[in-house]
Amino acid sequence: RLLDDNFVERAGDLGANRFVTIAVSDNGMGMPSEVLKRAFDPYFTTKEQGKGSGLGLSMVHGFAKQSRGHVVVHSEPGRGSTVSLFLPVATRPAPALIPPPKCAGAAANEAILMVEDNEDVRRIGAQFLTELGYSVYHAGDAVQALELLAAHPDIKLLFTDLVLPGRYGGKELAAEVRRRHPDLALLFTSGYASEATEDLDKLPASLLDKPYRREALAAAVRAALDRH
Repeated sequence: RLLDDNFVERAGDLGANRFVTIAVSDNGMGMPSEVLKRAFDPYFTTKEQGKGSGLGLSMVHGFAKQSRGHVVVHSEPGRGSTVSLFLPVATRPAPALIPPPKCAGAAANEAILMVEDNEDVRRIGAQFLTELGYSVYHAGDAVQALELLAAHPDIKLLFTDLVLPGRYGGKELAAEVRRRHPDLALLFTSGYASEATEDLDKLPASLLDKPYRREALAAAVRAALDRH
């Protein structure tokens, strides 16, 4: 699909003139202009505390920019929203398929606690870790995580998202875990902008960017366990 000049002018220099468009629409309550202006801001949400974190449009925006594309949201109160993702058309043939690289390091059946409020992400991440040979406990918030840690002293690594529902985020959870369990290894993950990752060196802990591949998860988990 060809983008018109007005779109390219609004989107900036995207480095391409042909794009594939993926659009997702709903017929929900829509967003007023003051909310729409902040739709891509990290941490911004109109949901009440503990009620989730919205659509994750900050991560969508970051993915689009990394891909030399763009994302546009059209929304009207009472008429729903449409999120359009523009990705540049490849100009070269796809490379021949090659076997995926072997995961760095081997699991020793250590127990890992994964803390992630998005059910789908939590399920996929736990599946990856199980396939890699780890024992996996998982929680949707900091309170559940602390309960699991108290009940399962075999846990060796806390793998937590930085943005969690409720009173404690990932950094606050990690600080409390470090106080209660100083020997526990830590690994963070986040799909938000850099301001979400400030001061991580004070804990200390590594950061795995979302979305992550199985091989990247394997390498980051193994490195965190071996380093601690």
